[in-house]
Amino acid sequence: MDTQTLLRLAHSDPIITRRFGGVFASDQLPKNRGYYRSFIVNTDSSLEKGTHWQAIYFDNKDKYTFFCSYGTYPVGNIKKFIDNNSTQMEWNSKILQHPKTISCGLFCLYFLWHLTRGLSIDRLREINACENERIVARFAQTQFKLTNHSTLLASNQQCKSLQNMSKSKNQRHINRNISCEFR
Repeated sequence: MDTQTLLRLAHSDPIITRRFGGVFASDQLPKNRGYYRSFIVNTDSSLEKGTHWQAIYFDNKDKYTFFCSYGTYPVGNIKKFIDNNSTQMEWNSKILQHPKTISCGLFCLYFLWHLTRGLSIDRLREINACENERIVARFAQTQFKLTNHSTLLASNQQCKSLQNMSKSKNQRHINRNISCEFR
């Protein structure tokens, strides 16, 4: 999913868009978040094609929740942005996305949709990446009317499957023998 599609989908939701800061490459995040509470950011710089989408949500007490569908910790420019704008932290350490898919953008939207409404994302479980993919795909169909979005492998920044990422910064070991049937 590319930058413009993520931006359009985030702005199509009346709750997310209220205080949505935008979709950024990691080196283009604003220094201060200002009024905004949520952001989607690509781990690559603006000079690169894009590797992986992550999301950040700030609550009204300046605590942030960092979300990565591969369960990684924020690093580099993303960590700097968070440190400049927050005093408390929470992050997802669970691997939720299947390593052969490119659905990280949809996972970010799922995360922001739920947190902006005060809801939990606990329905997603680390032990069942295939079911997580189905949950997020159904969510995208229901909430954003995406019917033909493929999460399988198959301008603006995009994402790559973990299995095909050429960079290994901040990667965790994932069982690559998982297989799912996606429809």
